[in-house]
Amino acid sequence: MRYKVKFDWKIILIIVFVLGMGSLYFQVLRAPLMSAMMLACSILTLAFSKKKTIDKTNIIIALVITGFFLFNSVLNISNGFNTNDLIIWLCKVAFVIVIANYMSFSEFIILFTHAMFFEACISLLCFVIGDVFNASSLLPLMHTEQGANTTFILSPYYTLGWGNILHRNAGIFLEPGIHHIPLNIALYYMLADTQNRCGFKKRSYYIAIVLLIITILTTRSTTGYLCLGVILIATAFRSDFLKNKWKLQIFIVIFFIALVIVESKTGVISDKIEGTRTGTGSGLTRFNDTFYGYYIALQRPLIGYGIFSTNMSERFLQYGIRNISNGMASYSCRVGFPAVLIFIYMIMKGIKRYVNLGWKSNLMFILFLLICLNTEGVFMNLFMMIYFFKWKEESVLLNTGIEEIINGKA
Repeated sequence: MRYKVKFDWKIILIIVFVLGMGSLYFQVLRAPLMSAMMLACSILTLAFSKKKTIDKTNIIIALVITGFFLFNSVLNISNGFNTNDLIIWLCKVAFVIVIANYMSFSEFIILFTHAMFFEACISLLCFVIGDVFNASSLLPLMHTEQGANTTFILSPYYTLGWGNILHRNAGIFLEPGIHHIPLNIALYYMLADTQNRCGFKKRSYYIAIVLLIITILTTRSTTGYLCLGVILIATAFRSDFLKNKWKLQIFIVIFFIALVIVESKTGVISDKIEGTRTGTGSGLTRFNDTFYGYYIALQRPLIGYGIFSTNMSERFLQYGIRNISNGMASYSCRVGFPAVLIFIYMIMKGIKRYVNLGWKSNLMFILFLLICLNTEGVFMNLFMMIYFFKWKEESVLLNTGIEEIINGKA
């Protein structure tokens, strides 16, 4: 029973982590509740864990980043100070360092890939029922809820639309453009761990990979398709993959062909490019967010306008930006370019430490993250913050099976 409770608690931590990455129902519309969930998990984990102390390195990193944020806010105090944003940040950073203290990076990735496989299964089922068959009434707890700028059609486990049905798979997240990011990350780790298969049995492993790719395709996200290609290339660049993994090599070639076929039928990528050229659609919005986002950042390149400032929305609106989609540009506006570059360096250092699959593969994975940072507001998302801190074990990538976690041996 002791091991069962231990395993269940790790599952709860991962579920809260996935929700905290961008769940529309929890993280977007109920941010205070989401923060309270992360804080409660942090306190309970410390209370019932054998290890009562936090690694000093992680405490120092958290204090340095938080101290910088506060110093940045003092320098920009004329732009206001949002106390709620500070509280949310403190809950997030506490949650991440407690998880890093409680489990190894290997355990985290195994549980994360299983959680995203489960999420992909649910989202595909809901997508087929609610979108393909237009039978949203069959989805329990599906309802409409008023947001800041639109009415959402959602449930705690699936986002169906914004006013109308999206006709794209957003999963539990705010939009399909965010949904593809954790899916692609999970796919990358699964393709990376061909030896232990992230704890999946052999047949389930290949089924999970196929299902993740299908789910990414149903997001109909231009960036998602681009990132899928980058992830597949990152896998193909591994030396051991080129020598021994012929089955996955064939698999990747097949899905590159499938990606081309899907694009030819849906026009997801070409339509976005054409929309940018003609001045219509989301392509123009992202271009405008990126161009004017960095333009605003260049006006105060060293310290920005304040990480917790209260008037950034008004400043963005002056340039037609209602909800900036470029996370890296947004953070550059708030903290300045030097700090953003330092954060990117910390992410790169964490990838080298825990996901070292060779410099070519690492470079492609970093390229993937940079694409995500410049197309969605995810710069300080939980799945970026995991690379800032020291985890329970320094072992590279995956060396623990799901059975060991279940049996309490990990």
